[in-house]
Amino acid sequence: MSLLGWRQWAVDRDGQLRPAWTPWSPFPPGMLLWRPDAITEARCLRTTTHPEEPSRADAPAVAHERIPDEHCLCGLCAWRTPELLAAARRPTWTSLPCVVGVVRLGGRIIIGERGYRAERG
Repeated sequence: MSLLGWRQWAVDRDGQLRPAWTPWSPFPPGMLLWRPDAITEARCLRTTTHPEEPSRADAPAVAHERIPDEHCLCGLCAWRTPELLAAARRPTWTSLPCVVGVVRLGGRIIIGERGYRAERG
């Protein structure tokens, strides 16, 4: 399955596209880059505990089996329509120039009320 979604990116000092709503500092340098000429793969830095033992503090952490995961915020995000993107709050954490564009999302896609979270973009 593939869907079209709308996104906004901040253009960093090297001319690379980075998510406009996600501060970059806690992430590895190349992790959040969107590649306009290639496929961008979603990653998740969070882990979850084993479902059989969710309340145990010492339960070992495991990575998601699939990205995006229904119980996490991971995945490549996009708005369903340009009108929803236009109505969203402007990112305030960056003073860098922003651009808007349409993306083709693929792989595993979670459909939300106003947008999508996808495995690939």
